[in-house]
Amino acid sequence: GFYIYKHTVGSEVVYIGKGKNERMLSSNRTSEEHSSLLKEGLIDEVIISNNLTEENALLIELSLIKNLKPIYNTIKKI
Repeated sequence: GFYIYKHTVGSEVVYIGKGKNERMLSSNRTSEEHSSLLKEGLIDEVIISNNLTEENALLIELSLIKNLKPIYNTIKKI
């Protein structure tokens, strides 16, 4: 599955991530790099889907990063 962080004000997408399963999604969401922003209320967390295959999640993640250009993501080269 994958998840999206949006800025609290204006709903700008700031980060898109993915995990293989619910446990991975949970550990990614609580990483140090994002937990302080969540605690300060600067970003909201929105889980889009956790029932996709790994391949579909990767394709959707890459497409969203390419189209939305979140400030905390870099474009993955494949």
